[in-house]
Amino acid sequence: MKKNIIKSAINIIFIAGLLASCTSQQSNNTAGNDNTDNSIEVSQNNQDFFGSDVSDKNFGIDFSLQSTTGKKISLHDTHGKVTVLVFGYTHCPDVCPTNLFTYANAMEHLGELSNNVQLYFITVDPERDTPEKLGGYVTMFHQNFIGLVPEESNLEEVKKAWDITSAKVPTRDGNYNVDHSAGTYLIDKEGKTSIYEPHSATAIQLANDLRLLLTDTAGNAK
Repeated sequence: MKKNIIKSAINIIFIAGLLASCTSQQSNNTAGNDNTDNSIEVSQNNQDFFGSDVSDKNFGIDFSLQSTTGKKISLHDTHGKVTVLVFGYTHCPDVCPTNLFTYANAMEHLGELSNNVQLYFITVDPERDTPEKLGGYVTMFHQNFIGLVPEESNLEEVKKAWDITSAKVPTRDGNYNVDHSAGTYLIDKEGKTSIYEPHSATAIQLANDLRLLLTDTAGNAK
């Protein structure tokens, strides 16, 4: 019991530290990521998506990537569920922890419906992000989040399929950061990439869009 309490406390402190290290870019988006924003309620009365409809863009491919569960995972493994794709890396100081923290809150808003949502965090830094390291990272935000590690040889193919860009930026200490696209994607229960969510989306807004895909009650997307 005591070990579990200590572990939970360490995880909370670690996540808080990540969020505290956000750069000025994230500070400019603070209002958008305020998870107390109730401008869009998670209710059966709201039939509109907050995110953008990209169902006609033909984004995506089915892949088979090494996962943090110890086995390879393909998109068709989650057929019948709504899938969330988040791209990033474990050394990310701002965008990635914000995205994952916001989606974790969205899952709470969904309640039991969240059992039909699977989030995959695809690293754009497979050089440093091993499955073990990535697994420890994503599960700090939510126990059901799964990390995926592309091979260096197919990373570009996966990024291109969802119009994701990333580039290494050297740091003064001889290491590097990775600048990368901050938006995320929602894939419907039939496996079609349907909604693009901006980094500014709140937990309430994400939960709303996930609910619409889960219950097939969507009206219009932007």
